[in-house]
Amino acid sequence: MSNTQRLEKHEKLMRQMAAANGVDLEMELQTGNFGQDDYWKSVLACTGCTDPTSCEKHLRDGRSGIPAFCRNGDTIRHLSGATPSSD
Repeated sequence: MSNTQRLEKHEKLMRQMAAANGVDLEMELQTGNFGQDDYWKSVLACTGCTDPTSCEKHLRDGRSGIPAFCRNGDTIRHLSGATPSSD
């Protein structure tokens, strides 16, 4: 997988995980609640995930919440207004 494909894959996963937890990242970017730098740092953090297959399964199965291993869990919870997890 090329670096571009990897970035695109993880950007998609991050957006899906955010959406599954009530966060519209596009709206967060437009309103300035989430800056471009923070967005791309989050995408890069996602590329460091050691288990993207489990993330894909979590999303595909329609499970609620954010997996404990999600490198952007705190960011997504913050943007959604949810309380950080103690996982």
